Amino acid sequence: MRPLDLIPLQRAVMKSAIAIILALFVALLMVGAEFWQAKPYTSWTQKEVDAITSSSPWAQAVVLRKVNLVQVRREFGKFATGAGEGEGTQNPEVSYTVSLRTAQPIREAIARAAAFDQKYDQMDSSSKKQFDQKWGQFLAQQFADKVIVNVKYSANTTDVDRQLATYWQGQTLDTIKVDTYMNGADGERVAPIAFWAGKGASREFQLAFPRPAKSPNKASFSVEFKHPDVTDEPSSRIIARFNVKDLQYHGQVTY
Repeated sequence: MRPLDLIPLQRAVMKSAIAIILALFVALLMVGAEFWQAKPYTSWTQKEVDAITSSSPWAQAVVLRKVNLVQVRREFGKFATGAGEGEGTQNPEVSYTVSLRTAQPIREAIARAAAFDQKYDQMDSSSKKQFDQKWGQFLAQQFADKVIVNVKYSANTTDVDRQLATYWQGQTLDTIKVDTYMNGADGERVAPIAFWAGKGASREFQLAFPRPAKSPNKASFSVEFKHPDVTDEPSSRIIARFNVKDLQYHGQVTY
């Protein structure tokens, strides 16, 4: 081999080495990235879908607990401190999971959950095509003028769960907007413009708020509503706060 023939070979080796280094660098970045940044939503597991919709930058749970040992009066459905008054339970609690329904990763998690529920991997090609078309349209929706917040609620006692369902399923936009707000970074409070509550066995409701005109990266906003007096204690405020800088998804802020 002539000396000059080594130059193309050296260049090829150098290019290969650079490619390997870049691949390793990207791999290292992915190791430190959250799963929703590291892989497409179509590869998320059921556990990861649950995490996105309950404990992520776009979703959080607020839990209310009673400190003392209490019981539930079976006949009245009220908490009591006396012994022998019915169905005993320690640390009764109510949970609210607040998620930003218009955020892209939340919507992708909903689509992925539907794939699990409908056994997408077992579908024939025609059924998969229909599924992809339907959920592709769902994911393509834009929400330039509003932010939709989804709230799931639950209680670890039957009576309180029933009372919560009765309360929330009986609300309307007129009753809910009296003490429900989206709070901006500048202290501005805006009331909801729409409200929907699931009926029957459903334990969730949705709120729609006007979308802020600007969202600086260092800003935060919160969603605030009233937990009703269903536990023989004064009602309390539920506040879920979201930091805009944490709502980055594939390079863009989404909520």
